[in-house]
Amino acid sequence: MDDWTIGVTTLLDQMDHDLEQAKIGSTRVTSSVSALKADLQKSALDLKTMQNRLEAVSAQNGLADKQITDLKSELEAVYEAFNVELDGLFADASLPADEAFETLKRDLKITTAQRNEMRLENIKLRRQLEEANLRNALSTRS
Repeated sequence: MDDWTIGVTTLLDQMDHDLEQAKIGSTRVTSSVSALKADLQKSALDLKTMQNRLEAVSAQNGLADKQITDLKSELEAVYEAFNVELDGLFADASLPADEAFETLKRDLKITTAQRNEMRLENIKLRRQLEEANLRNALSTRS
């Protein structure tokens, strides 16, 4: 064999070796990319789960804030009603006995009627709450 043939043979052998190494490297890269892709998909799923949890907690926080605001308003209304009743009691106390008794009877009738109205409203609101909770439970299961 001449030098040229030996050089070409050596070059071809080197190319075969380099191609084999490139193939091994390509397999490693493909495996690494597949593992990275799986990790990214898991991370994306974890992120989506956390976003859903954050949205749920934000919604609960918003509801709690609204309930606190409503309770504060309700408390103010109770204090106001108490003060009005207290003022009425002091005013009624200064009336003559027969007028005071008639005023007490009238106030008792009004209070009884209002209590009955509040009971009916309470029943209605409880029913609406139960229906809303049922709808919410059904939609959560779906």
